[in-house]
Amino acid sequence: ARSKGSSPVELGAGGAAWRGIGARSLTLRLVAAARGSAPMCQSKVELRGRALMDEVMETFRRVEVLHDGRVVTSTFMDAVECFLKIFDIVGGAFFTELVRSDMRNNMEKIHRACEKACVRTLQDMVSAEQATREEFEGSGTEALLWLKRTLQFILVLFSYMLTDDDDTPLSASAARAYEETVKPCHNWLLRNLFDAGLQCLPSRDDVYAELIAASIPCDGKATNVATEAKRTLRILQNALADLLSSIVQFYNTNALEDVCVVSLDSWRHDRQAQHPLQSAT
Repeated sequence: ARSKGSSPVELGAGGAAWRGIGARSLTLRLVAAARGSAPMCQSKVELRGRALMDEVMETFRRVEVLHDGRVVTSTFMDAVECFLKIFDIVGGAFFTELVRSDMRNNMEKIHRACEKACVRTLQDMVSAEQATREEFEGSGTEALLWLKRTLQFILVLFSYMLTDDDDTPLSASAARAYEETVKPCHNWLLRNLFDAGLQCLPSRDDVYAELIAASIPCDGKATNVATEAKRTLRILQNALADLLSSIVQFYNTNALEDVCVVSLDSWRHDRQAQHPLQSAT
């Protein structure tokens, strides 16, 4: 039996990358990149500067959660859309070409579902679809399920980037995160696609350098790149865990998720970590 939201032909509910590029073509390109024979594995990205981290954290702070835990769709989507810019730091064709495209397609489905049901929160969208017995496949509920799963994968990846040794390849940390989150939802073809895509991730040192560039003022000096980068990463991880908290709880409580059940509390790190752009108080 297939789990809720799983699909034999798509990465997620969106599947945009599959339709636009083609599974065979994209698989061959990712495999070639992993072997170093294609330019898709470039690890250096354009420096985004300090403004990127400011923008991401500001959109996270603006997410509106009602007193009963319901999340206002527009503010949630704004935060996720802005967070996708972090993929330019993580880099590689896997995130920038495949995962981001699929996430955006799911976001569009969620927007349409909310408009159709005339609701303003994600939980109300799901409730409205359940009340009308909307087909699960292609619904906003399924799209949010896959978006949640992908963000949980990224959350766990951030955790391993914080706890693994600095000489552990980023691809190895990502493989562990994939194993513990969305891999059980994928069929053989998608698992092999992910395995190839994860090999295209940049080096840990390159990611650290870009995180520093995105969070330290131009005239600032980081005494230890890894330490400063992990400080920024910890803040991003905690913010992402907070963003997902209500959605994960809602899906788990209502038995809408039977595969990717990740305890967010176990992936949060030192909550005293301060935004690197804020002065101590």
